[in-house]
Amino acid sequence: NNPDPNPMTPLPLPLTLTLTLTFALTLTLAQTPPPQPQCNELSGLTYSGDLSAFEAAAVAAPPEVLDAICDDGHTALTRVVDAARSDTLAKLAALLDAGADPDARDGNGETALVLARVQGDADAVAFLEERAPEPKPQP
Repeated sequence: NNPDPNPMTPLPLPLTLTLTLTFALTLTLAQTPPPQPQCNELSGLTYSGDLSAFEAAAVAAPPEVLDAICDDGHTALTRVVDAARSDTLAKLAALLDAGADPDARDGNGETALVLARVQGDADAVAFLEERAPEPKPQP
């Protein structure tokens, strides 16, 4: 008789099996879409040289429009940083003075300060660091 090459040893009884299951639940709150005409107006004025019209539109816009992610994926602040124009600091000041949230994140999850750092805009970084606190961690 050949011995069994894979002998099975019986397990001692009682056998306890512990199974741990971990579930991760992510809840995403839907953001109410902003009124696109106001988003579009601020967007157009970001790229124009008319600072007074931009300031007036910023003051007239409610905070939910200033902080909203518009069709272009930007908030009002990140769009100004992304545009990298000579009037960037004046437009950032106008938005912050009008009540824009410096911690508002764009469609990529970036704040204006983070975007300014990524783009290497030292003037915008210095301005935003002075005017706005460090971004709060994303939940």
